[in-house]
Amino acid sequence: MGKPGSEFRTSDCELMSYFRRANLDMFWSKEASTVAGSLSAYKQARRNRVLMGMPPEIIPQGPYPIGDPYGMAIAVDILKQSQRPGKNSKNYTQYDSVRKLRSGYSNLFAASPALNKGFSGTDDTYKIKSSKGVRFDYLYGKTESQFFAWFMLGMKKRMGRLVNQDMGISMDLMLAILKQYDLELEDPDLDPDRVRTIIVCGAAFVILFAGALRGNEVLYVERSELVKWRQGGRTKKVDMTHVVVPLMGRFKAETGTRNFMMALANESDSGLEIGRWVHLLSAKLEMEGLSKSIGPAICNADGSLVTSQELNAELHDVLLEIQANSPELIVSSIDVKYKYSINRSFRRGSTTRAREKGVSEATISINNRWRQVERSGGSMPNLRMIDLYTEISQTLVSRLRFSKSL
Repeated sequence: MGKPGSEFRTSDCELMSYFRRANLDMFWSKEASTVAGSLSAYKQARRNRVLMGMPPEIIPQGPYPIGDPYGMAIAVDILKQSQRPGKNSKNYTQYDSVRKLRSGYSNLFAASPALNKGFSGTDDTYKIKSSKGVRFDYLYGKTESQFFAWFMLGMKKRMGRLVNQDMGISMDLMLAILKQYDLELEDPDLDPDRVRTIIVCGAAFVILFAGALRGNEVLYVERSELVKWRQGGRTKKVDMTHVVVPLMGRFKAETGTRNFMMALANESDSGLEIGRWVHLLSAKLEMEGLSKSIGPAICNADGSLVTSQELNAELHDVLLEIQANSPELIVSSIDVKYKYSINRSFRRGSTTRAREKGVSEATISINNRWRQVERSGGSMPNLRMIDLYTEISQTLVSRLRFSKSL
């Protein structure tokens, strides 16, 4: 039993204010019209009972037990966390971030021995299996109570969402980035480390843009297969010349390591030299001997993975230089570090460019097919790279249409 509360104790008064906030959020999970409609229906039912000489249905509304079986303390944790400075606002942390506290608690409750008695031989947990064999478990824990569900919904309605969307990188800006890199590479006295950074980052940015990838997805490019397939896209048909970009990693909703393969046009209609930058990276990896081992292609000289933060820092540096020299591409009022990121800027820019060029949604979907399978929870066969290339070569015209149109 805890200490009794006191209206003269500051901490107790603050705690009571959080209790009030949690209760108010719970109330506002339902629309006023919904509550009024439910109450009206219940009153009508009571009147019907009276007309028929029947006693009204009495549904006990309390008292509730002393303690915290419904998760009020966890609700206070979440409310307190929401008041901390967040990523998109200095005044609060948005709902999409603080709701992860509930997920954390839910996972802990699910792993608790007290809630998994089946391990002791007496399984009294509820399990439901659908007609298709999908199993559902009945979850215990304070975060699954009706109060907590209503509290989270009311909090979401009250806070809303503050979304900071990355600005898309236009084709003109993409070409300006590569032109800036080419100017640096023309310097015979350029530091070798800087040369390597330009090649790695330039290739990463080109693959991100041409493949409409999210920032972390370019880190799946695998170096030994990238070098192995360096000549894989050469063909006598000029309009079919392409480069092969293999992706390897542990993807969401997949078991174990999975292989994927992208085919990108050698050069886009706007002059984006996709093949050149991919070949520069391949040659660099081969010269350094890194292609002999499996690992990330977007890597440091020692073979370790280049982080998203390092790619972002390089992107911001080159964009700031372009902003200073070419304000027509990035106006001076834009905060480059806040509005541009590898997470979405390249993908948003290339997708917008493709739509402007009249590329159909079906073609865009084909380009993103591997991600759609991952997101839907489906499963792709774990084929070897040679088998994957055989598969995509049968639909090569459709697969190249997106990157070619840029």
